[in-house]
Formats: sequence, C-alpha cells, structure tokens
Amino acid sequence: MKKFLFFFSVILLALSSQAQSYNDVLAFDAKGEIVSIDYRSKSGLPTPLLFFQNNGSLEKVYCQQAISDSTMFKTDMPIADIVRDDLGRLLSINFKPQAPNKFTLDLTWENDVAKIFQYYLVYDTKYIRTLDENGLVSDLSLFVIFAGSNNNWSYGGKLHFSDYKFDNKGNWIKRRAVMIDENGKEGDSYLEERIISYR
Repeated sequence: MKKFLFFFSVILLALSSQAQSYNDVLAFDAKGEIVSIDYRSKSGLPTPLLFFQNNGSLEKVYCQQAISDSTMFKTDMPIADIVRDDLGRLLSINFKPQAPNKFTLDLTWENDVAKIFQYYLVYDTKYIRTLDENGLVSDLSLFVIFAGSNNNWSYGGKLHFSDYKFDNKGNWIKRRAVMIDENGKEGDSYLEERIISYR
C-alpha cells in the first residue's frame, strides 16, 4: 500500500477541473496567468512542482521531497515531448528516460474535463477522477495492471478529498485527503496544500 500512496502523490500533478480555454494550466486544476504550482503534502510523500511558460504551456516538472519543515529536495523530471489534440489539450507527457524506467503520463478528456490519468513506470497505472457537484475532485481511484495479470486492471483503493480552501483567484490552495484502501478501510487524513505563483 505504501507503493500505491507514492504513486498517488506523484500523480497529483494531474488533477484537473472544468476547462475554459485550453492551455496546460487547466489540466492541473488551475486557472489564470500562473508561473508555478508547488504541491505540498503532510503525508510526507513526494509531490510535484510545476512551472509554466507565459502562454500557459508546461515548461518544467520537478518531483520534490520534504527533508524538514523548511527544506525541499527537488529532482528534475526532464520533459522529452508533449502531445496535444487539435484543441490544444494535453494528451501525453513523455519524460526523458531515467534508468531503468521510462515515465509517460497520458490524459483522457471527457466533457472538457481531464477525467483519466494513466502512466507507465513499474506497472501500468490508471487514475480515474470523480468530481462533485461543484466540479471539484472528490475522489481519485487507482487501478493497476500487475505483471502476470493478463492485462487485467486491479482496483487499488482511492484518495478522497474534502474541505477545499481557495485563493482570491478561485484556485484551491488547501484540501483534506484520506486514503481508502481496496477493502474500504480509511487511513489517516492529512492536509494537502498548493503554493501558486502568478504573473
């Protein structure tokens, strides 16, 4: 389950909400003229740090780990290429291989919402988002294809989000998260935060 929690925390870079016009910022549950989104989690697990160009295109991705309350260790995740559809929506982010693994993140859009996030690292892993009536992510469900499973998806539990807080631009900056395992058992809840820098 610890492995699943790590996968969940890394994939939090891909939590989108309702779209208005298509730029990469929208695929990460944000809007406005954003320089960076810095995810922080009280779970103690790695979180993403994202940088955007002036036109809203994704420029840089870091995976970061808190060493202390005031120190973050950052690892560069170099982007090899990005694939978009005819509307300009993100479809795939291919990261440069870091031995021994290749890392690709694919997005599937449904009704202008990035609904499914699938990535390939140790296992094929898929996350399906459930939105509440306000268009906020309420659940992030995990499915994995394990080696020797004949390409069958296995349910691996979910993260449930609540208690959203927003900045004056309408972007969420705090929320409560709790892991619910594949048997429905809840783990400890913890706080997730985002530090958003604007142009």
